[in-house]
Amino acid sequence: IMLEAVLRTFARDVRAPVYARAAEMRQIAEDQFAARDVRVSASEYAIGHLSIGASRMVLEQRPAAAPAPDADVPAVLVAGGEDATRGTWLDARDITMNLGTTPILFWPRFRGRIQDVPLRSVGLGLDKQNGVEIETRWDLQALAGVERTPGLDAELSVDAYTDRGAGAGVVLRSSGSDPGRLEAAYLYDDGEDRTGAGRTVDQDQANRGIVLYEQRLGLSRDWSLALQGSYLSDPTFAAEWREEDFRNRREYETSARLSWQRRHQSFAVETAWRPEDFISNGWLLASTGFTVDRMPEVRYAHVADSILDGRITSHMEARYGRVRMRFVDRTPAELGIRAGGFGLSEDDLFSELAWQAGLESAWVHRADVRQEFSAPMDLGPVRVAPFAIGRVTAWDDDFSRLSPQQTESVRMWGGVGVRASTRVQRVFDGVRSMLLDLDRLRWTIEPSVTAMYSEADIDQREVPEFDSSVESLATGATVELGLRNVFQTHRGGPGRSRSVDVLRLDTRLVTGSGDLDRESVVPRFIGWRPELSQAGDHVRQTAAWRVSDSVAMTAEGVYDLDEDLLARSAFGVSVTHSPLLRTYLEYRRLDASENELLELGWQYRLSPTYSVLVRPTWDLKTDDFRAVNLTVTRRFPDVNLRVSVSYDEFRDETTFGTSLGFTTF
Repeated sequence: IMLEAVLRTFARDVRAPVYARAAEMRQIAEDQFAARDVRVSASEYAIGHLSIGASRMVLEQRPAAAPAPDADVPAVLVAGGEDATRGTWLDARDITMNLGTTPILFWPRFRGRIQDVPLRSVGLGLDKQNGVEIETRWDLQALAGVERTPGLDAELSVDAYTDRGAGAGVVLRSSGSDPGRLEAAYLYDDGEDRTGAGRTVDQDQANRGIVLYEQRLGLSRDWSLALQGSYLSDPTFAAEWREEDFRNRREYETSARLSWQRRHQSFAVETAWRPEDFISNGWLLASTGFTVDRMPEVRYAHVADSILDGRITSHMEARYGRVRMRFVDRTPAELGIRAGGFGLSEDDLFSELAWQAGLESAWVHRADVRQEFSAPMDLGPVRVAPFAIGRVTAWDDDFSRLSPQQTESVRMWGGVGVRASTRVQRVFDGVRSMLLDLDRLRWTIEPSVTAMYSEADIDQREVPEFDSSVESLATGATVELGLRNVFQTHRGGPGRSRSVDVLRLDTRLVTGSGDLDRESVVPRFIGWRPELSQAGDHVRQTAAWRVSDSVAMTAEGVYDLDEDLLARSAFGVSVTHSPLLRTYLEYRRLDASENELLELGWQYRLSPTYSVLVRPTWDLKTDDFRAVNLTVTRRFPDVNLRVSVSYDEFRDETTFGTSLGFTTF
C-alpha cells in the first residue's frame, strides 16, 4: 500500500510512458494496481496538460494473448496484426477528462486500454454562416466502458452550431477480410446553406441527415459481394456539410454487386439505383446531370486469352441489363448551383431540360458485346501489336424522340489499328555535377505510336449515353505519337546510394480526321481503349523534375490545336529549405471556365512546440484573393492545439477555428 503514490509504467505498443498519481495505491497482482483519487497521464509533470481523473481505478499491464490451441495465430487479433488485448488497461469510475486542473468532461465509467481515450478530438470555430461551432469526436466503445471488439472501430460525433442547431452521428468501421463502413448522422438545422458556388439556399426542413453503408464480403476464394447504401435528406446537405465528398466522392447510390473472378475470367451481377430525386455529387451534376439505374446488369469478361500459341491475344467483354436514366427533378436554385452553364434559369427543372433534349426516363433492355484481337510481335527492337475490334450493341428502343430519323436499334461498330513502341537507353558514366546533384546519368527514350480507324452504322449522338464506355464510341481516324524521356542518376552518397528519376518528360501529339465528333472542351486520348477517347487535335505535355532531395517541380499542359489555345495547364514546385521551413507554389488554369488560380504555401516550425502554415490563393482572373488560410499549431505532450483563420471570397465567408487533437498515450 502506497500513499501519495506515483507509478510510472510504459505502454510498449505505442512506446510512450504512463504516469499514475493517486492518494492511495495498492498492488494487487504482479501487473495490476488499484487506486483511489487518481490521475493518469502521459506527462511527467505533476499536473499534465491532459489527464484522466477517477475516484477509483484499476491499472493493469496485459501481455499479448497466448496462441489458441492448435492454431497458428493468436486467439484475438485485430486486422493488420494488432493484438486487441495487450497494453496498459484501465477500469475507472467517476471519470473526469482534465485540461490542466480543469475538468472538462465527466463520464461514469471507462474501461479499456489507456491509449483508447474516449475523447479523440475537440474543435471550436466561429463561422459567419454557422456561428460558434463546437465539434467533438469520441471513441464509442471506450465511452461505453466495454472491451474493444477486434477489427471494429466505433466513433461518435457530437456537434453544436449556435446559428444552425445541433447534431450527432456514429461511424462504424470494420477491417479484416470483410471491410465495411456504416455512418449515420442527424442534424437539427434551422439555418440556411451557403454552397461552394456562392449561392444561399433556404432550407424548408429542420431535420437533416445522412446514412451511408458500404461493405465488401469475401464469400469464397472466387466470389465476393460488394454492398453500398446511401440516403441524404435534401439536395444541399452534402454540398454544405460534406463539401469534400460533394466534390470528390464516388456516386451516392444504393447498389449490390456479386462478382466472380478466376484467372482470365470474370463475372458480375449488379443492381444500382438512386432513391432521391437529386444528385449529391458535384462532378456528376456538372458532367452528365443524371444517374443510371440498373435492375440488374450482368457482365462477363474473358481477357488476355492466348490463341495460336500466343501469336494472337483475345479480349472479350459482354454485358446485358435493364437500365434507365434518372434525371434531377430540382432547380438550380434548390441545388445551390449557378444556372448559366446549363442553359437554364434559376427555377427551371433539370428533368425538363433532359425532356426537351429528347431523353426519357424509361427502362431499356441493352446488350453489348466487345471483341478485340491483337497480334503482338517483335520486329527487331520494336514491339508491334496490330489489333482489330468489333462491337455490337442492341437496345429494345429506337430512341425516336432523341433522333426521329433514327429507326435502328442495333449498332455495329468496328475498328482496326496498330500499337508500336520501343526503348533506347544510354549510360553516361562521366556525368558529375554538385550543382544538379548528379552522379552518373542514364537516359531512356521510349517512342510510341497508336493509330486506329473505326466506323459505325449509327452516330453516337443518335442514342442516349447510359454509359460512356458503351454508347460514346469515337469513329474516324486517330493517331497518337508519344515520346517519353526518363533521366536517372545516383543520389545519397557512399553506403546510401540509390537510383532516382531526376527528370521525366512525356509528350503526346494526337491528331485525327475531320469527321470526329468533338465531345469535350479538353481533348483526351485513351491509348488502351482508343474508342473511348475525347476527340480533338492536341498536344499533351507532362514533366516532373526532382531537382534535389529538397526541391521538386511538376508541370502539365494540354494545347488544343483545333482552337489554337492552351486548354488546361498546371505547374507546381515544392521546396524543403530546412527541417524547419517548407514552401510550395501551385498554378492552375482551365480555359473553358476561365479559371486561373495561384496558390502559395509557407510552413515554418518556429520552435519544437510551435509551427505556422499560411496558404493564400490568388485569383488571377479577378486580380484578387480567392481564399487565404492561416493555421498555428502548438504541440503539447498529450495534445496538438491548432488555431486557424480562413477567408473564402467566393463564398464571402470568414471562419475562425480551434481544435484539440489528442495524441496517443
